[in-house]
Order: sequence, then structure tokens, then C-alpha cells
Amino acid sequence: MSEIDNKQVEEFFSNAATMHQNENAVLDVAMGQEHSNVYRNYFTADYILKNIAPQKNQTILDFGCGVGRVTCLLTDKVKEVIGVDSNRLMIETAIKKFTTGANVRYELLADLKIPFKKNHFDTAFSHWVFQHINDDEAILWLQQIAGVLKPAGKIYLFEQIKNESVVTTKHLFRSPKHYLSLIEKAGLITVSAFPVMRVPARGMSIWNKMPGWKFLLPLLSKIDRLTLSRKPHMANYFTYCFVLSKQQ
Repeated sequence: MSEIDNKQVEEFFSNAATMHQNENAVLDVAMGQEHSNVYRNYFTADYILKNIAPQKNQTILDFGCGVGRVTCLLTDKVKEVIGVDSNRLMIETAIKKFTTGANVRYELLADLKIPFKKNHFDTAFSHWVFQHINDDEAILWLQQIAGVLKPAGKIYLFEQIKNESVVTTKHLFRSPKHYLSLIEKAGLITVSAFPVMRVPARGMSIWNKMPGWKFLLPLLSKIDRLTLSRKPHMANYFTYCFVLSKQQ
């Protein structure tokens, strides 16, 4: 299998951060997709928060936080949330636009190292991040996340998947089996793995054909949750949630 070009990924997200300087920089960055991104932002934030179930006494790591669109939503839900990313312009945008409280901060990653001590975080999550990272590097990052997580902590990976792994210069759609193999090689345990989003989706399709009536977002997202597993062969891809632990 060919590999992702790290330089192209860096340039792509730097350009996106410069162009948008908001949540659109980490959704669909194509011009004209802002309306669709309103739905994507609502729906993805909803399933991330429901699955990680943040608690007031927790310190949480958002790995690959981008501009901090989800990180900032945790301000009033946790003790502390820290977003980390390897893209300088994304982190600069997060600090300027998505610092919503004293318990939210952002750090730039370098040298394949997460700069925190062992047992620092209760929970860690990432969203659409590892699909832009090659296998060898992905294993190293998973080990780094595990290293700063408390023994009983969980890691939540939200990643786009297809039945068979497909790679471009900027994007790697892994199969569920491919992710399970990476997780095992990193020395972690898969507690569960399940779909949380599909493309195309019925609720999103309805939203894309109508004005931006945000009061309908809860109803449309409910439709997509209820129809998530309907005719799976018709989906272009799914977003899966992989729940990982360091121990049985």
C-alpha cells in the first residue's frame, strides 16, 4: 500500500486554517460547503460528547485538536481539557478563536512526543486524525497517548473507515480490521468498536436541501442515529468509534 505524504497533509491543513480560521478548517474545507458543515459540526460534536461522557473531575486530552472546535465545548464539563496538534497554524487559530475558559489550553506537538507526564489524563480522544497518519507513526502516537493516560483511562478514536483500506496522498481510509491491527501493535486493547456516522446520511441530505434552520438540527441528527445501520452497503464510508484501554 502507498503512503500518505506528510508534507501535503501539513500544507493542506495550514491552508485550511488560513482560509477559514474557524470550524470549517477541519470539516469539509471546499468553498461552498459552509452550510453542510453546520450540520457536520453539530452532529459530530454531539456523538463525541455522548461517547466520551466528560465528567467535572476529569482532565481530558484532545489529540489532533485542529482549531479546537470540540475542545472548547468541554469548558464547563471538565476540570481541564488540553488540545494538542502538530500544525502550528491550527494551534494559533485555536488559541485566538476557541479559548473559552481558563481550563482550556492548546499545545503544539513536535518530535512525535506528547509533552505531559505519565497518568496526567483521565480520558483521551481524537476525531478524524489518524486517517491522516501513516501506520508506523500512528502506532507511535497511540503509545504516546497511552503513556500520558491513567491506568484505568480510555482512549476514544473516531475515524472514517471503509470495508477495504484506501489511501490517497492526504487521507487513509482504513478498514475496521486495519485499525484493530494497529491498536494491537501499539499494545492497547480494543474494548468496543461501532459506527457513529455514515456518509451519505438521510438527515444530512435533508439539511443540505433546506435553509439553515438550526432548530431542526436535533431532529435531523436523531434521524441519522436511527438510520445509521440501514442498508450499510449504500454508505460511501462510516465514522467508527474505537474505544481503547491500557489493560483488561
